[in-house]
Amino acid sequence: MRRKYAGSGVAGRALCAMGLACALAGILLEGVWVEIPGIALGAMGYGFATRSGDRVGQVLGVATVVVCVLSMALPSLDLPVLFLDS
Repeated sequence: MRRKYAGSGVAGRALCAMGLACALAGILLEGVWVEIPGIALGAMGYGFATRSGDRVGQVLGVATVVVCVLSMALPSLDLPVLFLDS
C-alpha cells in the first residue's frame, strides 16, 4: 500500500457505512428517499477503497449500492408477504 493513499481504506469503509445507514433509513422510513445519497456514498467508498487496494472496502461499496437499490425496488413491488400490515 502506498503511503499516499494510507487513509483511503478507512475513508472508503466509513463512506460505505454511511451508505448502509442510508439504506437502512430508507427501509425503515418508507416515505423518505435517502437511497440516492446512499448509492453515491457507496460509489465514493468503493472509489476510495480501490485506490488503497482495500478488498473489504470494495465489497462494502458494492454491497451498499446493491442494498440501496433493493430498498428502493422492494416497496414498489408491493409484495404483501414482505411487509406486515395490521
